[in-house]
Amino acid sequence: MIDGVMLSRTLAPSLPNNLITRKHLFNLLSEKRPGATLVIAPAGYGKTTLVAEWAKQCTSKVIWTQMSSKDSLIQLSQHMIQSVRNAVPGFAPWANSLSDFDIGDIVRKTANEIYEQKENFIWVLDSAEELDAQSSDIRRVFVESVPENVHIVLISRKAPDASYSRFAKLGNLNLVTPDDLLFSSQETAAIAKLAGLDITNLHVKATLDTAKGWPAALQLLVRKLQKGVTELSIQDEIANKADPLSYLAEEIIKSLNAEELDILTRLSIVEEFDAEIADLLIGNRAAPEFFARMCTGGLLISSISNAGRTYHLNSIIRESLQNRFSESRSAQSLMHKKLADLFLERKKIGVALFHASKSEDHELLQWILKNNIRTMAATGKGDFLLQWSKIIGDKFPSGYPRRLSLQVAAHVVNLEFERAQALILELLAIIKDSEIEVFLQKSASVSSATINLFNGNLSKLNIEAEIVLSPVENVRDVENIDKLHVLRLLSNQALALENYEECIQIYAQAQHYLSLDYAPLPMYYVNAISAAASFAEGNYFEAFEIACTGIETAEINDYTGISGSADLHFIRARCLLEFSKIDEALDAFNLVRTIALASKQKVWYILADGYLLRQYVLEGRVEEAFEGIKEQRELIQSVSSINQLGSLVDANEAFLRYVVKDYDRVVALLDRMPEGNLVSRYKPRIMELQGKKIPDALSETLPTKTPRDLLDKYLNDVGAAIDRETEALGHLQKCLDLAALYGAREILLRQKPAVLNLIIKASGARPTVYLEELARAAADRLKKQDQNNSGMSEALTKREIEILKNLSTGKPISAIGSSLHVSQNTMKTHLRNIYRKLEADGRHSAVEKAKSLFLI
Repeated sequence: MIDGVMLSRTLAPSLPNNLITRKHLFNLLSEKRPGATLVIAPAGYGKTTLVAEWAKQCTSKVIWTQMSSKDSLIQLSQHMIQSVRNAVPGFAPWANSLSDFDIGDIVRKTANEIYEQKENFIWVLDSAEELDAQSSDIRRVFVESVPENVHIVLISRKAPDASYSRFAKLGNLNLVTPDDLLFSSQETAAIAKLAGLDITNLHVKATLDTAKGWPAALQLLVRKLQKGVTELSIQDEIANKADPLSYLAEEIIKSLNAEELDILTRLSIVEEFDAEIADLLIGNRAAPEFFARMCTGGLLISSISNAGRTYHLNSIIRESLQNRFSESRSAQSLMHKKLADLFLERKKIGVALFHASKSEDHELLQWILKNNIRTMAATGKGDFLLQWSKIIGDKFPSGYPRRLSLQVAAHVVNLEFERAQALILELLAIIKDSEIEVFLQKSASVSSATINLFNGNLSKLNIEAEIVLSPVENVRDVENIDKLHVLRLLSNQALALENYEECIQIYAQAQHYLSLDYAPLPMYYVNAISAAASFAEGNYFEAFEIACTGIETAEINDYTGISGSADLHFIRARCLLEFSKIDEALDAFNLVRTIALASKQKVWYILADGYLLRQYVLEGRVEEAFEGIKEQRELIQSVSSINQLGSLVDANEAFLRYVVKDYDRVVALLDRMPEGNLVSRYKPRIMELQGKKIPDALSETLPTKTPRDLLDKYLNDVGAAIDRETEALGHLQKCLDLAALYGAREILLRQKPAVLNLIIKASGARPTVYLEELARAAADRLKKQDQNNSGMSEALTKREIEILKNLSTGKPISAIGSSLHVSQNTMKTHLRNIYRKLEADGRHSAVEKAKSLFLI
């Protein structure tokens, strides 16, 4: 369930037990796709009941949404998507937070995903007249976006303002009018018989005939006749009333006895209720038999189909009942307070806040808001925080700064970063000498830290995090959960920059802030930090398991936006890659990109995109890969704020350059990147590939604290002893034992051919399931390396690249040699080497190949 959605509005209403079937009208409705059926008639004509009965026998799946004029556009979207979820479980997981999307995009995205279901649907839009002018625009977009596998049924009291000509042209537009819905004389007789009335009695017949077939009026007359009322002309009564429907409602209420009226009046305090809510409001009078009797005919109470014993009052009846509420103000307040407590237990915070406000218990309202702000933030309820921010601190001199602080957080939750930053500046300017200056400053820094990570301003993140985490005495501090949130941001940063030792240190620090109550949100934050630490250690099995647990926690609790699971999905993707489950890993990286794009997390977008580009270049799609790097650089130039996203793009490009053997460019990129695991890992390899001597004692200087460190050290030892097979095999055996224990695999398969051949040999000497699978994968990698060397057999030298750049200018060979002070014979040698390495047959093809590899 999407939080804040009323279930009764997303399901077809249940049919009364004594329903007079109207199957003869089914031919007026249609399932033709794409198409539309418009059921247009005043209230009380049985429109909804007819469509609900018809829908039960349809072969297509039915989606049912009841509209409400009280909905915001987001609430309308939430109810519509929940309606689809009822028919297609798990539909649109992205919809748990809709604040990231334009409303038109939500409609189109929903329509597209319904089409992808590859099955047929009927979508009923009930009470469509409730939509205001703004929502009508959405209905127009909805009608235009209806996919080929959907038939719309619109139930409304008035003609729609959206054009349905698209379906008329196909011959798939149907219209059901009031005349079609009037009860026939046969149906009238059947209803009278069911109520125990004698239709042959002239008085009974004459009375029922005054309804002229209007279903609601007929039901009222039947109830009156059952009560023994004999003098009644429905037409005369309605003619004297400004609102016939309200008159009917009042007449129905008058037919209730005192106890029934009291019960229903008390129940009218809520929009929908179940047995527990009913017991709270009316005590032991909440008997199932009572509700069964009230549901008869569906006139007063309806039960929600397929959802257990949940009921709702007829909306018009409820409105009339609320006007009659005779309980004292204090009694009403007490009811609302009890309801607030109940919905708190059910974790329906929005409903709890509503009833707390109606209870006029200001302290309860403040308490609920204070204790649930972070949960609402974690679930993307920024608009909700803005709505309730007006009651924060209104009894304190610092009331305005408190409210402003919550508004800052709300805008951050809504990913409205520029608006949040503007309010932060205002907040910091007005809190000087406030009794909670430190607290508000730290709160502002929590928001700033979040913004800075999302925008890639990693250096500023460290400054804000230091403010949040600094200890204070004798003044109010931010909650530990805020500190865990900031530590998670720091862990994200360390993971992105491959500062693995820092990931492990942050996890140790996070233990100090975890409370003993094991509440879901702080545990979830620590879980994310723990997954990063396990990955940093090189314990891939553990990291994968923790990341999957965290993702499941986020889905269960609807954590999204600034508290979403992008980092956990990234760790999961990295682990899948390390397990050599390439296709699954690529799907996972694509998912990270999608999540990051929706939540404006540029760091995770660039990182995930980088791994997809790496796969491109490994598959020989070099031009596509480098075009992707170009697009990433264009993306970070569009970011107006200061950021260090360029380092992430440099890391992506460095890998691609490494694969295509452009080692000079790799060194240049590594030199301008911040120190981290990637730089320390690649620089020695590049030096070796460039023919430079690696210090003999390098292996002795490598760290050995974690499985990752040991694996790197053992692989370095293997490389150093590769010409001494027995010694190399000894180092490799330690490496393989460690890799099998912690799930490392891909790092071994990315080694040079000599190491891959050694792995194959080692597996034959001591076969295990892990080694046999690894050997097969190593043989496959060797084969692929032979088939695709990414466009170059060996790296070009710096002088050869310099000559290539001059070749692209069109200058004569002799002129190029002169400008570079190279003799003619030496130029010939360089050209032969260039053509051989690029597998080119001449100057023109060499230049084209170099451009495709982004060497020049």
